[in-house]
Amino acid sequence: DGRAHGGRRLALVYQHQPAPTMRSTIALCFLLGELVSLAVLLATGRVGLPQLQAAALLLPALVVGAVLSRLVHRRVNGRLLRIFVQVFAIVSGLVLLVKAF
Repeated sequence: DGRAHGGRRLALVYQHQPAPTMRSTIALCFLLGELVSLAVLLATGRVGLPQLQAAALLLPALVVGAVLSRLVHRRVNGRLLRIFVQVFAIVSGLVLLVKAF
């Protein structure tokens, strides 16, 4: 998935920035990417009732995630976030290497 790869690279670039800067920058990039993707899918007629129903089923999880992120993000300092970003990048890179073989 191109978005996941871009997210890892962006997180690595911003790993030495304050945690709020890293989170907000990555969130904005993903939001813009998702909006462009949605616009293209709508313009090409690739979104129909089944996709809208699936999206509606996922809305409760979206709300729960948003509420939990409000509780957690203040507890994750820059150092902890930097470690998480580095571990995530290493593990996901290894998974891609293993899948390639």
